[in-house]
Amino acid sequence: MFVRKLLEQLKAQELNQVKVIERLKAVEAKVKFATQAQAELVLNRSWRLSDDVEFGNVWISRDLDEAERTKRREMINEAKQKNEQRTEEEKSQFYWKVKDMKMLKIKLPGN
Repeated sequence: MFVRKLLEQLKAQELNQVKVIERLKAVEAKVKFATQAQAELVLNRSWRLSDDVEFGNVWISRDLDEAERTKRREMINEAKQKNEQRTEEEKSQFYWKVKDMKMLKIKLPGN
């Protein structure tokens, strides 16, 4: 029921082949979509949840296999190293972040 309400909030209620595979914890669920396109639709609309009172604490993330998790972990460690090696001037201008399996250089406001 919670997953259906969540999909309605994301304006993705047309996804009728969604299956809740397992309830991992009281507030955690693993959901399987019929197609990759459906999963991308939900992931792309997930930013709308932050303003909603009921779903404000919901996190949606992609299910990664072991190789992808290893690569992501390595990229995060590389971003941390790059952030530590920045000069004081660079620290006031930008920082490094990993998002969607890409290393991004995020500019700080005012720069």
